Amino acid sequence: MQPLWLSRVILILAACLAGGMPWSLAQSASNSVSEQATADVNPSDPDRQRGIQLCREYKMPEAAALLEKVVARYPKDSAAHEYLGVAFLGRRYSDGAGKEKS
Repeated sequence: MQPLWLSRVILILAACLAGGMPWSLAQSASNSVSEQATADVNPSDPDRQRGIQLCREYKMPEAAALLEKVVARYPKDSAAHEYLGVAFLGRRYSDGAGKEKS
């Protein structure tokens, strides 16, 4: 059985590959993380807060760099993993590779 965060990342990936960035899906998925033990997560970590903020601002390369550090420190932080997945997927859009040529 795969972890819950992995299921969410797979769902986000599938939606992105289907044709759009599921930002509302990513936000709603991250809102359900409150059941995590606080020893496994540090919501006040400055890198975590900044990484999530950058992700919300669609600054995906910068967000990914910070969130990679966060998931290394807190491997059970599913919200950080979810935002990292969104940042990785969003890189293609922020780099312009996801835009269709006309």
